[in-house]
Amino acid sequence: MKRFIALFLAVVMLLPAGMSVAAGGLNIPTTQYEGKTYYDLGGKEDYFKAARYGIENRLTAVPVRIVYSRFPDYMSNDFWYCNVNNFDYTQEKLYYSYHEYSISSVCMTGYFHDFENGQEYGDIEIEYIDSPDELKKADKLLDAELAKVSSYAKADKIKYIAEYICKHVKSGSEEMPGGYDTINGVYDLMTGVRTNVVCSSYAFLFQRFMERAGYKSYIATNDNHAWNVVELDGKWYGVDCTYGDEGSSMGSKYLFMGMDRLKGYIDAKGNVFAELEREKGCSFSATAYGAKATTSTTTTGKIPTRPTGKGTTTRGGQTVSTANATDTETSADATDTTASDILTANTSVQPSAVTVDIAENPEVTLELFNSIAQNGGKLVLQSESYRWSFDGNKLTTYDTATTLNTGIRLGEEVAQEDISTLEKLSEGESYFPFSFEHHGALPGEAEICIRVDEAFTGKTVDIYSVNDAGKAVLEGTGMVTADGELTFTTNHCSLWFIKESTAHGLSVGKILLIVAGCLAGLAAVGTGVYYLFIRRKKA
Repeated sequence: MKRFIALFLAVVMLLPAGMSVAAGGLNIPTTQYEGKTYYDLGGKEDYFKAARYGIENRLTAVPVRIVYSRFPDYMSNDFWYCNVNNFDYTQEKLYYSYHEYSISSVCMTGYFHDFENGQEYGDIEIEYIDSPDELKKADKLLDAELAKVSSYAKADKIKYIAEYICKHVKSGSEEMPGGYDTINGVYDLMTGVRTNVVCSSYAFLFQRFMERAGYKSYIATNDNHAWNVVELDGKWYGVDCTYGDEGSSMGSKYLFMGMDRLKGYIDAKGNVFAELEREKGCSFSATAYGAKATTSTTTTGKIPTRPTGKGTTTRGGQTVSTANATDTETSADATDTTASDILTANTSVQPSAVTVDIAENPEVTLELFNSIAQNGGKLVLQSESYRWSFDGNKLTTYDTATTLNTGIRLGEEVAQEDISTLEKLSEGESYFPFSFEHHGALPGEAEICIRVDEAFTGKTVDIYSVNDAGKAVLEGTGMVTADGELTFTTNHCSLWFIKESTAHGLSVGKILLIVAGCLAGLAAVGTGVYYLFIRRKKA
């Protein structure tokens, strides 16, 4: 997923369409450079003014000059790569404040072609997501769909919309004839022009549905993902149609999310929910809509737990469960049981297995590994699309209190630079990539189960890692189950990939060559025997 989210953050680079801007059309000083006129931006306000001017006049590029000293946070890109904007309102750092999704909602980026003495000459490039005519046609389709559920309660109507989106939209970046857009608008999704899209398009469609239904909603973002927040019965909840897309339905855990799950969407750049609450008055529910908060109770010798469910690919607090746990429910505010709770609980009686839900937070403390190593048992780290298993008897103890990032990127989530490396190593053969967030040795041997592309279902595959020299190293072979799962063991992490085993995927041509080689070898042996023994005996 991060591969396409990176495209979302960088946005499609458009070639300048030759639409130069008249110097008198915008109240910003201009400067000449190599025969071309550029707006000489004095700061952020000029940048937004130039962008708005371009949008209002439906331009695809506005030539500008950037002087670094006028933009002290220029290198942080907090304002420059603002990507999708609705210029009816000021751009916010952490989320997109939509009064409404409109033809003013655009993708933007900067394309610079000359760097000189702390300044740049280039263009603010603008990509229009929906044209006025497209949005008008799309709204008719949205209204017709909403009319089908006009009698539904608000929660049921929102659920229906989320289900509709998941049924009609697919996550991905399938190339269209003549190329593909990174971000597609409401019209494309509603008419089937393209339904294979990234998270922002899911968020656009949900947002527009909410607006047509008259419900309060915003598009929220962190540094690599976009989703929605919506008001229901006076509280705000998260809805993530991208992660919740199960093909023909909407995963319930991504519908009406409370802060117990939404905290996993907070990233290093800040707390988007705190920002929404401060700026927009959004009061977020502690738990999912209709759910009671849960907390764990502990008895002597037992580890506090909560049931481990299928996780998300987001970040947040971890949940731990063991064979000796009991749960109780309470309507009071609750705190999550985390991996660190194992270390503070009474551990005089150890469970045979400890399971940690790493779906919302893949960072696992090495103290946890120490505890398992010293007391035995099995440690299972469970996410939605992968699972780690460690035998406590095969773990090494550590004195450090640092953490191990157990995240695994699968398929399209693998970084583009890593994909470029694997394209060369795979030698033109079909492969499935995956990469570990942690590179290097593990605390011990781990059994890892990952979910791979269905193209490999039921096949025997060769499993490769990529070493520090950039070479592919065969780690072993394995069989992909009917459920698309592959299990293997390793004691180290890096960039990995699989491809169909050469021992089980030989072409007819290769088989004939091998047979021919074997026959030739037998003939040579027979000839040698004849001359060495038979003819010598005759002589």
